[in-house]
Amino acid sequence: MASLDDLARAPSLGRYVRSGWARDDARARAAWVLAVEVSATLMADVRFASVFEAPGRAGRTSDNKTAIARKLACYLAVIVADCPVTCVAKASGLNRKTVDGHLTAVEDWREEEAWDAVIEAASRELVGMAAQVVFGALALVHPGEVAA
Repeated sequence: MASLDDLARAPSLGRYVRSGWARDDARARAAWVLAVEVSATLMADVRFASVFEAPGRAGRTSDNKTAIARKLACYLAVIVADCPVTCVAKASGLNRKTVDGHLTAVEDWREEEAWDAVIEAASRELVGMAAQVVFGALALVHPGEVAA
């Protein structure tokens, strides 16, 4: 069985790990999960699973509230969490063009004062959730240790 060091030295995987893409993918997955939670909660009647499920999977719905929540989740993950569009596309199971379309739609919504207030509140909620995750992880580090 190959060790992690052996895998990291493999030409393609090594480039992937050293380039930071793996870190971007992991950050985008975390941002996507938190953004889905925020947007599904905001849309009251929308279940987390219906927003989170990848295209073509059983349980993925296309009702208007779910579509709005999914668009908002993409916006939060890319714009607020500052994740690359390609990584959010991979994390969400959507393609890059669809994520770009979602970003454009939400930017258009921001022109209306009421939507802008909702999006600002969702952005603050996402930042708050991310802070809770970070501080929770830091609490698990023993004094004298360095967090990985």
